[in-house]
Amino acid sequence: ARKWPNRLELDIRLERAIAYWNDDAYINHLGEVFVADYVGDRDLPHLYGPKGTAHRVMEEYQQFNRMLFKSGNVIELLKLNDRGAWEFHNSSGTKIFLGNENIRERLQRTVNILYEIENKSLGTPKLIDARYNNGAAVEWNNKFELAQNSKLQRDLSL
Repeated sequence: ARKWPNRLELDIRLERAIAYWNDDAYINHLGEVFVADYVGDRDLPHLYGPKGTAHRVMEEYQQFNRMLFKSGNVIELLKLNDRGAWEFHNSSGTKIFLGNENIRERLQRTVNILYEIENKSLGTPKLIDARYNNGAAVEWNNKFELAQNSKLQRDLSL
């Protein structure tokens, strides 16, 4: 800002990006959105949400990651859509749909599923849809291999 007479005031703030925000900005640990030409660490998660939801999305990102850490996963991408439904992609490449109701319960169900999949060495699921009230649907990358290895032929339709 310029102040009369012949005075210049600068306001410099150091921001540390914890995630990309909607592909055109960054978000800090307080949930504040900022734009920068250069950010040192390019290996950041991607967070998406409607305008004005950055703080909420950042808080949920941190909560979700705490719960997922127990299953050895982290969030690479988290989306909140206009209808309030949550979706994320974990570090294994699995896409997870949580919907917009009972999010904590559905996330815990997903963590339990991921833990069981890891314990039984079933591979990496392509998608987990936890939007159901009492269960989840799992889509596999290679259904045939899973059926042979896990003796689940009757449970899988190819």
